[in-house]
Amino acid sequence: MQIISDTMTVYFQRSTGKFIMVTDEYKYAAESDAPLDDRPEWEQEIIRETAEFLAKEDNGDNVPLPTRYDIHEYAIMERFCFTVENHKIANDLFRSIAGKGAFRRFKETLHRHGIEKSWYAYKDEAYKEIAREWCEDHGITWQD
Repeated sequence: MQIISDTMTVYFQRSTGKFIMVTDEYKYAAESDAPLDDRPEWEQEIIRETAEFLAKEDNGDNVPLPTRYDIHEYAIMERFCFTVENHKIANDLFRSIAGKGAFRRFKETLHRHGIEKSWYAYKDEAYKEIAREWCEDHGITWQD
């Protein structure tokens, strides 16, 4: 889930157990009437596969993964700040996430205090919990 961008949707396909990535570019090309002749063969194949996938999308087999807007990484950063026992470092982190440029400042503050590993471990666990909840919400068996 951490690699999902604004220009793609990732689906879990219940029948196969596979994840299917659909980029906006190929989705628009698949839905367009424009000829594919000017595209390389490999790209034409991806567009055809995307079109086939989209034609079957509504049968309930394909479940979209949460988007980055569903995940709220800022809230994860904020919760992490509450877990830091050193009050000076915690206060620095809270200040870093206030206002514009929060993500950059947060990473710089983590680096300055040498706690990047703690952050990434916390973030990984937060994403696991999001995935666990998503699986439960969609009746999908979770394996750690």
